[in-house]
Amino acid sequence: MRKKRILVVDDQAIYREPITMTLNANGYHAIGAKDGSSAIKELEKSVTPFNLILLDYSMSEMNGLEFLEKIRKNADWEGIPVIMLTEMADKNLVIKAGALGVDTYILKSTFSLEHLLKEIDNLVEGDIVNISNM
Repeated sequence: MRKKRILVVDDQAIYREPITMTLNANGYHAIGAKDGSSAIKELEKSVTPFNLILLDYSMSEMNGLEFLEKIRKNADWEGIPVIMLTEMADKNLVIKAGALGVDTYILKSTFSLEHLLKEIDNLVEGDIVNISNM
């Protein structure tokens, strides 16, 4: 069975690198991208589609919502589940992210790698609960 592929998009290496390493150590094939533009390039060059995107909101060049808008307009990427992992605890941002199809919204201040792995396992195995439908 082929490993599930995850794209980790975060401009802060202090989050991106340990999460990518943890996912790889737990049976996933994770690739890190330092911003939205780099993530788009990874999506474009990928022969095998990604099974999930882990996305920060606050990034230079293209924030998380701009990235979401872009991928949701592309037929090849529109169905990829997305977890937003961010420092932004703003109700309006959660609503906008939900409207753009974010599947899970997790605050960096409260997340643990164990919780994140459970959320990822649920999404890549098909037990998706889309917050835009709540």
